[in-house]
Parts: sequence; structure tokens; C-alpha cells
Amino acid sequence: MKNLIDIKNFHLGLSICITYICLYFLNCLSPLASAADSGDINALKKFKAEGIPLNQESENGMQPIHYAASNLQLETVAYLLENGVDVNAKTKSGATAIDFVVFAPPFRDDNLIINLVTLLLQKGAKPSSALAMAAFYGRKEVITILLDKGADPNYQNGAGYAALHLLVMSKYANAETAKLLIQRGAKVDIKTKDGKTPLMLYQDSVLIKSSELEKILSGNKL
Repeated sequence: MKNLIDIKNFHLGLSICITYICLYFLNCLSPLASAADSGDINALKKFKAEGIPLNQESENGMQPIHYAASNLQLETVAYLLENGVDVNAKTKSGATAIDFVVFAPPFRDDNLIINLVTLLLQKGAKPSSALAMAAFYGRKEVITILLDKGADPNYQNGAGYAALHLLVMSKYANAETAKLLIQRGAKVDIKTKDGKTPLMLYQDSVLIKSSELEKILSGNKL
């Protein structure tokens, strides 16, 4: 139960989860947002010709680029960026397009996610907030790309969670990814706002434990 509470404290991820529910189960999209979500570039061109801003926000602060990114619409994201949409535009919860891409459900196409992340980074997306989300889903190649583009391995969200915290709370927790983060500067003793280190979160979790991962999180070299 404590692990579930900790995950709920990951506000940005929870907000994105709620957005996915809205997108795919409640069908609560405006025509502009729906066009971006479905990848209908012709409709977006029509809206633009009618003078409707392509960065128009919904009540939750989401713009078309967020909807397109959440549904991994590569060509649509590229079109919006080519037409002046801010790659780092934030929703009211602070999520950007790259956050939505990296937090896509694990059944989505990894190559498409990598291509979108690469595009967004090329256009100036800030990589640090997406790192924890990539770690949560064990997306090692995305983690490497983000780190290579300057992501802070110790970047913490509002609840104090960094990439290493989210990794060890996930079913994708593994020693190889933890070592990658630590080798790139992640601190094993970094604490959440309620004082939890990655090792403490891992030991509190219901996951089947790996002695190798526990040693790494303890700061012991293998």
C-alpha cells in the first residue's frame, strides 16, 4: 500500500495518466485537440487558415502538441513545430510534449517513441523531466538519449522523485538500467521529500528483489 501511495505522489505522471483516460475513454476533446490527437494534419491546416491558433489551450492547459505527442503522432508533432508551436509548452501540471511521449504506455512502438524524442530534442525540448518517466518504464535507449542531451540524472519532480526512485518502484526495475543512471551521475542517496532513498523505496516495494540491484543501490560496486 505504501508503494501505491508513493506512486500517487508522482504528480506529473499521475496527471498524464488522467489525460490518457480523458483521451481514450471519455472522448472529451475539442475539434482542434481531436485533430491533433488523431494526426489529421489537413484539419489542422484548415483550422490555421481560419485563424485558429495551433497553440490554443484547453482548460487543463493542454495544447494540440500535447495531444499529438500523447498519441505518438510524429508527423503531426513535426507539423506543429514547423508552424511555431513551443516545443516546451507546459500544461497546468507542468508536463511538456516530451513528457507525454516518454510516458506512453509500454505496448506502444519503442522505435516511434525514440524517433519522437529525437525530434523534440532536436527542436529544443528540455530533457530532464522526461528522464524519470523513461526510467519508470525501463526505456534504456531513451534514457541514454536524454542523458546524452544533457538531462540531469538527479532532476527531482515536485514530490522529490528522481529517475532512480521511479526506476526502483517499477516492474521494469533492473540492475543494468540502475548502473547506467549511476554511471552517468545519479546519486544512490538522493531522497524524496519524505526522506526516501532509492534503496528504501525498493525495499518497501512488493517487487521480487534482485540482490544485484540492492547492492548497487547500497552504493556497493560489483
